[in-house]
Amino acid sequence: MEGLYRDCIDFERRMIIVRRSFSTKTGKLKEYTKSKKIRRVPMNDRVFAIMKKRFFLPMTARVFDCDFQHFVQRWFKPAQLKAGVRAISFHDLRHTFASLLAMAGVSVFDIQKLMGHSDIKTTMRYMHLAPEHLNGITDVLLSRKPRAQLLQTTISTETIGTSEIQEMFTKSSLNAKHPITQESKKPRLSRA
Repeated sequence: MEGLYRDCIDFERRMIIVRRSFSTKTGKLKEYTKSKKIRRVPMNDRVFAIMKKRFFLPMTARVFDCDFQHFVQRWFKPAQLKAGVRAISFHDLRHTFASLLAMAGVSVFDIQKLMGHSDIKTTMRYMHLAPEHLNGITDVLLSRKPRAQLLQTTISTETIGTSEIQEMFTKSSLNAKHPITQESKKPRLSRA
């Protein structure tokens, strides 16, 4: 969040350009990412709506002009308490991101690109899937439907749908259990 400046928001292509990183150890902004590679992450409709409010910021302005540690203490940790989940770090949301994409049928190679991993093994460590994510997947052997159509049906009816993903990140749904770790008494938002 602290490395995201207005010049990295491409409204025309609906992309966030990840080209900087912020070192929490030194407290300094680096003009490169951990992998030294620039990557582009597409904005979904919700993210695009949030970013549109920042369209007129100067190109040299931070997109979220707040102290990150203050944000974590004031908003992120209280949201976890309110939701009744075990404490996680902000970085753990990357695990949730990868897991939700995988359970929605996104290929591990596309997830790897979005996350900026050079090694697919790293991406695989980030993905924690609900046990029921495989339900119905072998039905492809019994049907003449294209695999993508079967997979979409399985995902939308048996694991998690787009509206459920969107609802998870609204304030009104903070008390809901997280779909990835429902089996634990006190669920977490990311790592299983």
